[in-house]
Amino acid sequence: RILAEDQIRHFVYYDALTKLSNTKKLQEDIDILLDNKNEKFAFLFIDLDKFKSANDNYGHQAGDYILKTVAMRLKDIISSTHTVYRIGGDEFIIIIKNLKVIANVEKIAIAIGETLSAAFIYNENKLFIGASIGISIFPKHGIDQDTLSTKADLAMYKVKREGGNGYKIYCSEMKDEDL
Repeated sequence: RILAEDQIRHFVYYDALTKLSNTKKLQEDIDILLDNKNEKFAFLFIDLDKFKSANDNYGHQAGDYILKTVAMRLKDIISSTHTVYRIGGDEFIIIIKNLKVIANVEKIAIAIGETLSAAFIYNENKLFIGASIGISIFPKHGIDQDTLSTKADLAMYKVKREGGNGYKIYCSEMKDEDL
């Protein structure tokens, strides 16, 4: 019974495919961070570029392989104090805790772009995707999860509109028309 309860708890907080934390875990983790108003953190919204094409052309097994590999690559980039979440489809969130300087987030975003641009080898095929990354910073860009998420999403869509495979930190010039 205890094992069954542990498994249920795991499925409530973790994505079955990638084993990453999920949206429910993200909400709870953000609430904890927001309660600690002194800790600056970054919210990175990552949307995979060209994933749909790879999934459509090579099948859902290839798509699942890419998603699992993305999860591993993202976890390899960040330290154990930060967290990667899969929030659905080909979208991921990374929370960079205890942020001291913005340049550290930019280094991570560059590393994400580089690792996700590298080939994914599936059945001897080289598949290439990439990532569009939008970033918001607590408390500079918002003091609640919805605002931080919306602003990171705006920044990510700005990257998409400019061709993808890059990152942007939210700025006040970004508006809803960038969505």
